[in-house]
Amino acid sequence: MALSLLDQAKKDFSKKKYSEVISGLQPYVLEYKESFDFHLYLGLSYLYTGEIANALDYFSAARKIKLTDPNLLVAQAAIFLRKSDTRKAIDYYMQALTHNPDCKIAKKGLEFVRKHNSPELIGEYVQSGKIKKLYPDPTRENRRAKKVSILLAAGIVLVSVTLILPFMLKTRTFSGPLRRDISELNLSNTDKRGAVDINGTYSIILTNDEVIKIYENAQRLFLTYRDNLAQYEINRILYSNASVAVKQKARLLMQYLEEPGFDTVKDIFSYADVSKQPELYLDCYVIWRGTATNVTAGLYNTAFDLLVGYDTKIKLEGIVPVFCNFVSIIDTEKPIEVLGKIEIKQERLCLVGVSIYQSGKPLNIKN
Repeated sequence: MALSLLDQAKKDFSKKKYSEVISGLQPYVLEYKESFDFHLYLGLSYLYTGEIANALDYFSAARKIKLTDPNLLVAQAAIFLRKSDTRKAIDYYMQALTHNPDCKIAKKGLEFVRKHNSPELIGEYVQSGKIKKLYPDPTRENRRAKKVSILLAAGIVLVSVTLILPFMLKTRTFSGPLRRDISELNLSNTDKRGAVDINGTYSIILTNDEVIKIYENAQRLFLTYRDNLAQYEINRILYSNASVAVKQKARLLMQYLEEPGFDTVKDIFSYADVSKQPELYLDCYVIWRGTATNVTAGLYNTAFDLLVGYDTKIKLEGIVPVFCNFVSIIDTEKPIEVLGKIEIKQERLCLVGVSIYQSGKPLNIKN
């Protein structure tokens, strides 16, 4: 019996035929857009061949389908290691261990960070190609799992108590604080007593307690890397009757928010929500899907109109101008995903493009 597309890809992957996996799967992105395994194996194949940007794109798509897969988590951790971002790598390894306490790649990665926690040592490891030792191979793991499943079932309690828990506690000790210390931006007692401005006209009217609650919530969201929601809360402060002192601290907090990537952006707002009151979403990041039209490209930038929701050519949610400070070849016949920051120009909702992604296959429209 002939193997299915995915089964053949897994067989090729187990034989390290990564180029064949890519050529076999890549043309069928639209047909398998809801398949986690499809995006995982395609992303892993690009990772092993060194095409990191493509790997990130497919890992991002896989993450939308399943957030907690250990193989995906350790693969993303390895990419952060390549960037010498050990803090995020540790975070992803710990997530992998949470969902699979026996994840050997995660343990190996944490041990590597402990012994090679410097950009120079990590750079040498990447350049030598040894970093591939920290890349996952689900086919190998699956084979191993079948052989040891009985032993794991019998010893899981003992292993969890005597090995995994101490290991996790030990590895957490070098991860450091969650994020930059922003205690200097805490509201003082004076700020709290006068948190609202009694004069002026504002689009949002809040009580003193509401201003304090919203601002402190923005701080908590920042500390847990939920920058989009933090920015939304900051905007509520800036467009409200909050005092000048509170607004100044909110603007300072904005400076610490980070630009995300396809694989790191969280709390994405829909076009329908943003279009109702766009000023509350200024400087938030979204990933919107559709098709591109009116494409213009200069020497250093690209601009186009995004037909949001029109990737299936059935429903058009809206038209949003996109401005990119980079040059990109855009096919107007293919669906496109845009990671962009929300802005308002000439009273119109726009996106400043951070990254764009298009599948390798045009839409198949049936008559």
